[in-house]
Amino acid sequence: MPKVEASVPVDRASLLVVDDEPAVLKVTQMLLERRGYQVVACHSAEEALAWLGRAVFDVVLSDVQMPGMGGLGLLRVVHEQDAELPVILVTGNPTDEAEMVAKELRAFQYLTKPVRYERLNEVVADATHSSRRSSRSTK
Repeated sequence: MPKVEASVPVDRASLLVVDDEPAVLKVTQMLLERRGYQVVACHSAEEALAWLGRAVFDVVLSDVQMPGMGGLGLLRVVHEQDAELPVILVTGNPTDEAEMVAKELRAFQYLTKPVRYERLNEVVADATHSSRRSSRSTK
């Protein structure tokens, strides 16, 4: 798969960003909005699922460890509803088991915190382009 130019996002792609840490969520939202993305920020997987029920997103970016439903549970539910929606998982406490489950559930990418901004931008751009190329954009 060819690499996408990370500095040029797909025209106003919409991202659903989920993290229970307010500071991390705010900074992530700010950085992605600077790149031209439309970002909806959620403090929980449950809040994210409510948004997914009423809006269309090109990419979901979620923390793995959160109170209540975590990122792996969110990934599972998202892919039950839309198997083609790219879900990027980010964790500060990586484990081989969680990474294996993420791969089995077809996470687009499993990243370890702290994530360099350039790397995050590259992965989000790749996921956005993948989402826009898939058949889900015609639904």
